[in-house]
Amino acid sequence: MIIGKTGTGKSVLCNRIVGHDYDSDIFPVSDGATSCTQSTILATAHFNGDKEKPPVNVIDTIGFDDPKNDTDVKIIAELVSKLKNNCDYVNLFGIAVNGQAPRLDGSLVAMIKIFEEMFGQGFWKQCVLLFTRIRMSESERKRRVKLTKKSDEERATECVKEV
Repeated sequence: MIIGKTGTGKSVLCNRIVGHDYDSDIFPVSDGATSCTQSTILATAHFNGDKEKPPVNVIDTIGFDDPKNDTDVKIIAELVSKLKNNCDYVNLFGIAVNGQAPRLDGSLVAMIKIFEEMFGQGFWKQCVLLFTRIRMSESERKRRVKLTKKSDEERATECVKEV
């Protein structure tokens, strides 16, 4: 299950996880000012398109802090309903964080707390941070080190400690 704020690239990430182009129709994406995902999407596909291995279930969630939705409470209610009716368990929670601006603002912290309350302390044992929207070429990595005076690994470690 991929969770995060609106605009972090959750749907693009889901498409890439299942081995499709970033803009595949499996998980519709929006490059505009408004979000595209307006309901939780559950899909079964092969990880990285590898048909030799069993398929995986991927869950793309509505973005929190979306101006198109009245409140995050509605998002949570819709997600809980989908999970209860269509999913027996969740193996991995991926928290998508915009790598271009990896700040933990109030809405992201509130979202994480809600999931912790929903799934208990076991949530953290099955949780990873996923940095999206960040170029990983060697030249871009060097540029970030020059700008921030920290490696990507150091920045990620700081973010994990904050969470």
